[in-house]
Amino acid sequence: MKKINSETAYNKALAEVDKLMQKGEENLTENEANNIISMSKAIQNYEKVNYPFPMPKTINEIVKLKMFEK
Repeated sequence: MKKINSETAYNKALAEVDKLMQKGEENLTENEANNIISMSKAIQNYEKVNYPFPMPKTINEIVKLKMFEK
């Protein structure tokens, strides 16, 4: 898995995943599908560091978070 270290690389990876997904699942090669998986993991890791999800502060926010997780 490639590591994303900049906003430019992040945006490029998002665009590349979007382009591959536009082809449709049935039209992807095995290599393209594996690239989507790999890039998605790298994107998620970058987002965890640079776009952290705020922790809930109220009961309502906790409930909403739990509903979102399912």
